[in-house]
Amino acid sequence: RTRVEARAGRHYYGDSYFLSANHRTRRTAWSLNYSDAVTNTRSQFLLPSAVDTAAMLDSLFLSAFPEPEARRQAVEAYMRATGLPPTLADSINYFSNRYFLQKQLRAAVVLRGSRTRAVFSVFGTRRNALSVAEADSALLGPSSLTLNDNTEQRGASALWNYRLDGKTDFNASIEGNRVKSLTTGIFRNHTQTRLSLNHQFERNLSGVSELRRITGPAAGGRDKYVENALSAGVLMQF
Repeated sequence: RTRVEARAGRHYYGDSYFLSANHRTRRTAWSLNYSDAVTNTRSQFLLPSAVDTAAMLDSLFLSAFPEPEARRQAVEAYMRATGLPPTLADSINYFSNRYFLQKQLRAAVVLRGSRTRAVFSVFGTRRNALSVAEADSALLGPSSLTLNDNTEQRGASALWNYRLDGKTDFNASIEGNRVKSLTTGIFRNHTQTRLSLNHQFERNLSGVSELRRITGPAAGGRDKYVENALSAGVLMQF
């Protein structure tokens, strides 16, 4: 039920640590991860790092579905029915040509009740630039070169799912994060709130309606962007 992996070492940039801890009970699955490494935007876009929702649910469904293939199908069906995202809240990298030292801490928990599921996650990321600022002059211009020198991101998300009946699920989620430039003191806040209703009409036919509100910076960060939307859709699988 519990797996812990930890490493410690020393690199040219200083001490380095790694931690991966996972624990599960009959109705919960817990995850805690820490890592630090030298990386850049290109490598992160090619190999994205995030909290895998399916992996978290796999641990939670283990007692009910001990056979791996049956468990995988159960997890996929549950994620489709509830509209769960493939990954939980995680830091978002910025466009940059520079190399930086990234330190990241992530934690997540999945709770299962008789008719409800809840997923919570938090993260914190700090990036310190190792390359010279001129590497980004073509991207940001000379007036914004210090924005990416040292940055910090913190965020959290919560998702609650309630099964109304055998074919209908109600979902509510909220996600927020703050991005801050430690060099300039400039920060930006982003939030998302969503309410959705998923219904399975037939085996291969389902529908979803969603109400969402998204806020974030706009016009170079001086103004606030707000989106209020209502959407509905039907999905048919062949």
